[in-house]
Amino acid sequence: MLQKVRGVLNQSSVLDSSKVLLALSGGVDSVVLFDILIRLKIPFEVAHCNFSLRAEASDLDQQFVEKLAGENNIVCHIVQFDTANEAQNLGLSIQETARKLRYNWFEQLLLERRLKYLFTAHHSNDNVESMLYNLVKGTRTAGMRGVAAKVANIVRPLLNCTKLEILNFAKENGLTWREDQSNALNKYARNSIRNEVVPVLKKINPNLEGTLLNVSNYFSDLNVFLRNEVMTLQQSSKSDNSYKLDKAILQSPEWVVLQTWLLDIGFSMDQLHSLKSCNTTGKVFLSSNYELLLDRNFILIAPKDRIKSFEKIEISDLGEFRHGLGLLSLKQIDSSDVDFSRASIFVPLDKLKFPLVLRQWESGDAFQPFGMKGKKKVSDFLVDAKIDSFSKEQVLTLKNNDGTIIWLLPLRMSQVFCLEKEVKEVVEISWTRMQ
Repeated sequence: MLQKVRGVLNQSSVLDSSKVLLALSGGVDSVVLFDILIRLKIPFEVAHCNFSLRAEASDLDQQFVEKLAGENNIVCHIVQFDTANEAQNLGLSIQETARKLRYNWFEQLLLERRLKYLFTAHHSNDNVESMLYNLVKGTRTAGMRGVAAKVANIVRPLLNCTKLEILNFAKENGLTWREDQSNALNKYARNSIRNEVVPVLKKINPNLEGTLLNVSNYFSDLNVFLRNEVMTLQQSSKSDNSYKLDKAILQSPEWVVLQTWLLDIGFSMDQLHSLKSCNTTGKVFLSSNYELLLDRNFILIAPKDRIKSFEKIEISDLGEFRHGLGLLSLKQIDSSDVDFSRASIFVPLDKLKFPLVLRQWESGDAFQPFGMKGKKKVSDFLVDAKIDSFSKEQVLTLKNNDGTIIWLLPLRMSQVFCLEKEVKEVVEISWTRMQ
């Protein structure tokens, strides 16, 4: 047992000199960990939560912890919660509320007492129960990792020890502890798994804990791999405030990476099944915070709170003007300085009638695209140019004060404002998109 605990602490880079806070319930698991920390001479303090859920038994647990800590000269912190009332106020289950209350308090104690780590007495049987619970509820790779030995500043030194090893250690060393009778009741899902499911599975595989620990380690590594692949996919598909991926990913091995990403941002497994088999161009899938658009050849993903609309801005003269999507610059140049290789448009100064107006395009807008003889609706131009609906949101019009479109930016200027040979005074108009 001592060697296993040392192994977890070494792997978790927890030094013996790092003072820690031990969550001590009074049950056999935490009492054994209490005893082991003393044997390993790791300085620690204890914290006990009285959740006021088991009448006199809760108070007896508290008294036991206070006595145990006092006999060993260990600093002891106690808090009492009205858990049932808190659960009602928060609209959460008793178990969820108790977890929220205790971890908030633990974090507060760590800060106040300047302690580096929180130790909890989770063991390999807890790992089995968590994995089975997550599997039944419909988990992914993260859920099959089970309970990690270390997450941030929370460390579980007994994670490689079985419940049987813990009980044997306690008996061999004459330890006493408190029994929580509610653990034998099957009204909670985890208790049912512990008391009914696990015994059946252990008949099939007596080494269930060891087997699932190996499975847990495998899925932990797989989860790290998938997270790295998701980051790579995000970086390669980033486009302004959205993501653009080749539609072929739906039928490629990389689909599992996209699934992981989409599940992370709130899309359901049912939606992913529909997406994979969907042939409807323009189909939109929604999660709580994201939209996914299935375009002709691409998949586009964007946050719902991306900028969709902006107040129009009036441009009274030459200069630079900030808009929600970028920066518009108008400066006068000599006709000899016109350079069509630049990402700008060049218009005769005398054709500009101030104030100009910059705003998003609207239904009914029409202009004469450069190179065309007649007018065309902006909506039709965008369709013909195969502009997806996410990108359409960010197409702007720069208009003269009579409403004539000068530039459908950043796509096409108007033929009406093209340069003529005899023009001397030219305005260069450029658009810099904000990242």
